Amino acid sequence: MSTILNLAHLQKKAIKKELDRCVMCGLCSEYCATYKMTNLEAESPRGRLALMNGLWNNKLQADTPLRQHLDHCLGCRACEAVCPSQVNYGYLLDQTRTHLGQDKNKIPLYVINLLAQSGYSIHFFFKFLRFAQHLKLPSLARKTGLLQAFKLERLEQYLPSLQHRPKWKSVYYPKKKPGARVGLFLGCIAQEVDHQTLSASIRLLTKLGYEVHIPRSQNCCGALHLHTGHAKSANKLAQNNYNCFSKSGIQTILSIASGCTTTLAEPLYFSSKKEANQKKTFRIRDISHFLLAENRLTTNLFAPLAKQIAVHDPCSLRNVLKQQQAPYELLKLIPEIKLSELPNNQHCCGAAGTHMLTHPEKADLLRASKLLTLDNIQIIATSNIGCALHLAAGLPPHHNHIEVLHPITILERQLRL
Repeated sequence: MSTILNLAHLQKKAIKKELDRCVMCGLCSEYCATYKMTNLEAESPRGRLALMNGLWNNKLQADTPLRQHLDHCLGCRACEAVCPSQVNYGYLLDQTRTHLGQDKNKIPLYVINLLAQSGYSIHFFFKFLRFAQHLKLPSLARKTGLLQAFKLERLEQYLPSLQHRPKWKSVYYPKKKPGARVGLFLGCIAQEVDHQTLSASIRLLTKLGYEVHIPRSQNCCGALHLHTGHAKSANKLAQNNYNCFSKSGIQTILSIASGCTTTLAEPLYFSSKKEANQKKTFRIRDISHFLLAENRLTTNLFAPLAKQIAVHDPCSLRNVLKQQQAPYELLKLIPEIKLSELPNNQHCCGAAGTHMLTHPEKADLLRASKLLTLDNIQIIATSNIGCALHLAAGLPPHHNHIEVLHPITILERQLRL
C-alpha cells in the first residue's frame, strides 16, 4: 500500500514539475484548432494548462466548465510540436483526464472501452454487427428511433459495410529466403473494419522478404482508454501487448495506424522500473516510415497509376511521430501518380480518437474544411483508421467515387512483384 501511495506522490510531483515548464508565451495558440474556432483563452493550450495547474495545485475546483474545456481538446498535440519549452502537453492532458474521472453518461465511450478490453469481445461484437447488417437491422433501428434513444446513431454513421475478416496466421513466410523478422500489430478496430490494409501490409512485407509474425494474444493498444481517462486499463492492455510480443522474440513491431503507433511507442506509466524497461526491448515503427528507412522499394517495382491522390496527415503522424513525409515519399515511387496535400493538413480532421462521437458539430466543422476542394481527386490517402472512417463518412454524395485508402494499400496494389 505504501509503495502505491509513494508512486502516486511521485507522479503528482512529476505532473506539477511538467506544468511549471509552460512559460505562458502563447505561441501555441495559433496552431490550436479549438482556439481558432472559439477565440477563447480557455480553449487554447495555454488556457488549458493554466486550468490543469490550478486543479493539480488545489486552486481550482473540478467543476463542469473546467471539465468541458479539457474535454473539448482534440489531443492533436499541434501545440506540443511547436512549444519552445517542450512541454509534454499530451501526457499532462491524459493524466488530468484520468485524475478527473469519467462521465458515465457517455454511452458510446463506455461501450467502446468495455469491448476493447479483450480481442475476443470486440471480435464477437463485430461478428454480431455483420449479422445485423445482413438482416438490415441498423436501418430498422434508425427508422424506429432506437439508435437515437441509446445515443448510438453517430456511431452507426461510421460503420462501413462489414466483411468477414481473415483468420490471421501466426507467421507469414516470404517466398524467397527470409531476411528480417517483424511483428505486425493488428489493432482492435483496424482488424475488423480495415483488414484490407492489414492484408496488403502482409503481402507487401513478405514480397520484400520479411517474415511477418502476428502474436495471437495481442489486444487493443489502449489509446481510446488512455485519452478518455482510463489510464489503468490502458496500462494493463499495454503490458499484455509487450508480454505477447516478447514471447514471440520479435524486436521490431510495425503498426498501420499512427494513433496506435504513438500509444505503443510513448512511455506509459507502469508500476515498476522492470515493466517500464521492457519497452526498451522493442522498436515500434509506423509501417510507412519503416519501409522508407529500409529503402527496399524503388520506382521500377511499381506499375504506373495515373490518378490524383490527396494525402491526409494524421495528427499523431505529424505532431508526435513527426514522420508525415514518409507516405509522400513512398507514394512518389509510383510512376505517373499525382500527389497533393489535403487542405488544412496542419489542423486536426476532427476524428481525434472519440472526439468525432462526443463532439459531432466541432468534428464535422473541422472535417468540412478538408473536403471543400476535392475536384479531380480519386483517392484520399491517410495513415490512421479513425481519420479514414471520419473522412469517408463526410464525403458528399457527388464525391462518393473517392476511395479513402491507406498508403500501404495503394503501394501493394501497384507492386509488380
